[in-house]
Amino acid sequence: MMPEISGRTRIAALFGYPVEHTKSPRMQNAAFAATGIDGCYVAFSVPPQELPGAVQGIRSLGMLGVNLTIPHKEAVLPLLDEIDPEAQFIGAV
Repeated sequence: MMPEISGRTRIAALFGYPVEHTKSPRMQNAAFAATGIDGCYVAFSVPPQELPGAVQGIRSLGMLGVNLTIPHKEAVLPLLDEIDPEAQFIGAV
C-alpha cells in the first residue's frame, strides 16, 4: 500500500546500487503508518559516480534520512558533514 503523500510528507530513502531486491520500502512505510509519521520511504538506485550529487540532494531536499547499502557505506564518508565516532572507527556508515 502506498502512503498518502502531501506537501508536508517527509521523504526518507535507501541509496544503493542495485536496489531492485530490497524490501526496505515496504517495512519502513509500514513503520511510518503504524507510528503516525507523515513520511514516505523510497529506494533510489544510485550508481557510485552519482553518490556526491545524491548526498547533496539529501541536504537540498531536507530529507528525513537515508540508509545506505554497499557500495556506498564507505564511499560516503568524505561527503558527510559529521561522522559518529563508531562509524569513524569501522570506516563505514
